[in-house]
Amino acid sequence: MNLPLLNKTAAILITSLLSIVAIMPQVEAAPPKPKVTSVELDLDAGKMVVTGRNFGTRKWQIGVLLHLAETGPVTLKVDSFTKLQPTEEVPVLLHQLVVSGLPQNIDDFAGMHLLEVRRKYKQLVNGVSVVKYKIGTRTVTIGAQGVGVSQTTIDAEGNLIVTLTNGTEINAGQVKDTSVVLELSKQSELFDYTGGTGSINIESNTDWEWEIDDFWITQSSLDFGLQNGNQIFTYEVAPLEGNVPREGSIIFTSTNGPRYEWYFTVRQEPRQ
Repeated sequence: MNLPLLNKTAAILITSLLSIVAIMPQVEAAPPKPKVTSVELDLDAGKMVVTGRNFGTRKWQIGVLLHLAETGPVTLKVDSFTKLQPTEEVPVLLHQLVVSGLPQNIDDFAGMHLLEVRRKYKQLVNGVSVVKYKIGTRTVTIGAQGVGVSQTTIDAEGNLIVTLTNGTEINAGQVKDTSVVLELSKQSELFDYTGGTGSINIESNTDWEWEIDDFWITQSSLDFGLQNGNQIFTYEVAPLEGNVPREGSIIFTSTNGPRYEWYFTVRQEPRQ
């Protein structure tokens, strides 16, 4: 047997397999449709604050269009995307966008118009990665005082009720079941540039799952997929190269009945 030739053949085979893995498209399950719960307008600054659910995990995933009845859609710029941490009273993730790019003559478009929030994702169709969108909409009234969130409560059926400053109530869907427990021992952790290992105590009496949305954070204690009950979740943070700080998230979600959702935030600072 020619061992050098065998080793060379094996190396070529391994390289080919790695190449196949490298070019496999990144796909994901279809996400839920965005739900806009409130819109606040600052016409003087040409900006808009949009609050809701299921907007995504990254700013680049989100598109916002304002359909003006007179001229058609205007594509707005997403200046910032903030994840609002749940509370014991409202154990659900809310997202908030600050968008700009309203027409300078926006005052001329008094009346009701349609706001569209698009969440971009990829799915595999006949072996090809295809970009798709989930779309949520809400009417916006131009020429009226900006409407924001006054309070959020949960009704007897476990639905999140958002009360706006104009008195309007929006049912944002079922989010709470008093028999379900999913709690984290902490909400964030800070690492220096060397990275390291962290852990979170999960207290739960239900099934739950986890998701990491950043490549530099890896999970090292549990199998991917459905978990149950109390667990210690251990994760690894890679060393940080460069001088720009970074922030990532681990998302924990209960899967039985109404969903509890929690972000655990990982921050990393560069070398000083």
